[in-house]
Amino acid sequence: MKSTTNPSDIQPTGDRPVAIKSASPPRQRVLCLAMAALAGFATSAQAAIPVGASGSGTLTFDSAPAATEWSMLSVSGGAGDVTADAGLDSAMISIVASGITGSLATQAGSGTNGSAYWRSSDQKLGTQPTGNKMTLLMATLQNTSGGTIDGLTVTYTLGLPTVTPAEEIKGHRIYWSNTGATGSWTAAGDHLLAATGSTSIAMDLTSLAWGDGETLYLIWADDNGSNPDGDYTIDDVSFTKTAAQAKILTFGLPGMPSVIAGTSLTMYVPTGTDVTSLGPDFTLSDGATCYQTDPRLPPLLRW
Repeated sequence: MKSTTNPSDIQPTGDRPVAIKSASPPRQRVLCLAMAALAGFATSAQAAIPVGASGSGTLTFDSAPAATEWSMLSVSGGAGDVTADAGLDSAMISIVASGITGSLATQAGSGTNGSAYWRSSDQKLGTQPTGNKMTLLMATLQNTSGGTIDGLTVTYTLGLPTVTPAEEIKGHRIYWSNTGATGSWTAAGDHLLAATGSTSIAMDLTSLAWGDGETLYLIWADDNGSNPDGDYTIDDVSFTKTAAQAKILTFGLPGMPSVIAGTSLTMYVPTGTDVTSLGPDFTLSDGATCYQTDPRLPPLLRW
C-alpha cells in the first residue's frame, strides 16, 4: 500500500533538504477531472432519442424508457377543464419542455393515472388521465443525421385495449417544438380512436428547420374529459426523415425564362422561334433528378 504525506508536515533533517515527489501532480488531477466532466456532459447530451440519416428505428418499449427520451407531465386542474382542441391549444401556450421531466409511471396494464405510464404486461406506453386537466407524454429527439431535417415522418400504433371512451377528444392531440419554449408549440393534429382496437398512424411534420445536433420535442396531449377516459396506448414508434419533394425551381429556353407557380409553368416565346432545336435550362431542388423520356424527341420535349 502506498502512503501519502503532506509536504508541509515534513521537517528537514540536519543540513540535507528532503525532496517530496507528488505521485499525481495537481495539474494532472485537474485535467483528469475536467476530462471526466466533459465525458459526463457528452453522455447526457446524447441521451435523447437519436434520429440519424436512416431514422430512429422502431421503438418497441421492451422496458420502461429513460426520462431523457420519454417523459411526462400531469397538468394541474380537473376533469372537464379542457374538452376541445381550442382548449388544449390554449393550455399548451404556457407549457415549457424543461418542465416535462417526470419519469413514466409503471403499471401492469390499463387504469387511470395522472401520469403517462409504461405498461409492463404488454410493453406499451399509455395514458388515461385522472385528477388533472391533461396528461402530457413527451418524446425528446436529437438530430444526428449530419444535416438539417425539414420534414419528419412519425409512425406508430395507437391502441385502445378495453375502455370505450365518452370523452370529447377520443385520443391524443400532437404538438411539436424546436425550442420547447412557451408559445412555441405547433399543433400537428388529432389522432383518434373511438372503439377498442388499434390503428396505424402516420403523420408528417413539415417546415421543421431542425439543424444537425439540435433537439426536437414532440408531445402527445391527452385531456381529462368526460368519464370514462380511454385507455390509450402507443407502440412501435419510429421517426424518419421525410423524403424531400422534387421540384423544378427554374426552367426556360436560353434568354427566355419561365414563371413557375405551383404545378403551372408559363413561358413566352417570340413568334417564329424554332423551339424544337433548343434545349431547356433548368434547376432542380435538392434530391430531385431529371431523366430523358425519349431520345427521339426534339431536345425541348425530352424532359
